[in-house]
Amino acid sequence: MRLGVILLLAVGLATASRASAQTVDDGFTFLAVDNHNTTRDGRPVDEGWSLVADFRLFGSIAPRSALRFVIKQGGAELGRSTCQGVQTNSNPEVSTGPATFYVRRCVDREQRILLTGDVSVEVYLLDDATDAETLLRTLAVRVLTATRVGGTGQPVAPEHYVDRNPEVLGAVLHLQNIAADTYMADATGNLPANGSDNQVTLTVNVSPAQNGVSSARGSGSNLRCTVDGTRLELPRDRIEVTQTRQRRVTHSHGTGRESEGETTNVEFAQLFLRLPLSFASSSITRTHTRMREPVRRSPELAFLEDHPGRWECQWRIERDVVRTWRWTVGADGHIVPHAEQGAGLSLGPNAFFVETVLPSAASPVDVRVERDAVLTRAFFGRGWQTDAGRALAGLVADVGEAAPPQPGPATPAPAARGRGRGRARK
Repeated sequence: MRLGVILLLAVGLATASRASAQTVDDGFTFLAVDNHNTTRDGRPVDEGWSLVADFRLFGSIAPRSALRFVIKQGGAELGRSTCQGVQTNSNPEVSTGPATFYVRRCVDREQRILLTGDVSVEVYLLDDATDAETLLRTLAVRVLTATRVGGTGQPVAPEHYVDRNPEVLGAVLHLQNIAADTYMADATGNLPANGSDNQVTLTVNVSPAQNGVSSARGSGSNLRCTVDGTRLELPRDRIEVTQTRQRRVTHSHGTGRESEGETTNVEFAQLFLRLPLSFASSSITRTHTRMREPVRRSPELAFLEDHPGRWECQWRIERDVVRTWRWTVGADGHIVPHAEQGAGLSLGPNAFFVETVLPSAASPVDVRVERDAVLTRAFFGRGWQTDAGRALAGLVADVGEAAPPQPGPATPAPAARGRGRGRARK
């Protein structure tokens, strides 16, 4: 966003003795805020916000271990929350995916933070086996404010939200075996498989119009692909779209009348897409014993290993292109990891960062895109570490208004930090 100096924070994977068996999943991380307000003497009072965090690791973690999130601004601690993690797939004989350790909606409900703008979030693993506390990531987020008025123009308590403009290029392609979980199952529940085939899925971030997600979920979502520039015939081209995460606020001024242009909706959503593509189980990493090959190859799907080369696929709604994705399939049928993955962008098994190219104008799934945010704050402040990544971000054009005007600086009372003991939804 065009909101002044941007805080860039280094992101590093811990190198403690246990770290070699653990991998942070940067594709899973999701930070949001809960708002708190009340009334005093009939007037609305903003009591601040509390951090809400989703975070995941792959690998073996001791039972009763926890994750701690320490929120800072300018080096001063604003608050912290600690949540015991959930373990899945610890027994490979009966598991439906790789072993994971995660928290979902980790939040300290007594936490109250009034400061907004650029903040950092340090993420620590608290290992119950060794009592070691290991820094896993330092994330950067920008907390913004939606000012609001009531029906007669009287001010009401504002809403705070996390700016997700930087994450628009963060697309994760996952090769899901027929006997495996969806990539975001730990965050959203395991979306049921469709049919009896291995599935190629994408998790993407959008800033949709008011009815943009409904448009994307309709029958008009379709895929068009080329391989090394040659059009690929797709027996079936329908893309199936599910919304998995969503944050929406409304800025209002004047008397708050939408008909008078006195409201502005800001929405960020994460979508799960099933593409009409498949693959042979032999072309992915085996993560658990129950992985298997489908009984037959569906004639309605195009198979990745049958078409090695440079893939370029358009997501279209009817005939309008809303996204273009690019990846490479090697001669051995395996997807070639992007250079950013080799430079520290960490994802799970059979998951790949794919290049995303956006149209230069607004679309139903993107009515606000901020070039500067994508260039400098992608992946929660990690930024781009390779020439290929920087070149990709350089293709992004500003679309719409990154955010409505923000209120001026305030001098709030000291924030209530809470107990530091969070609760994570399972």
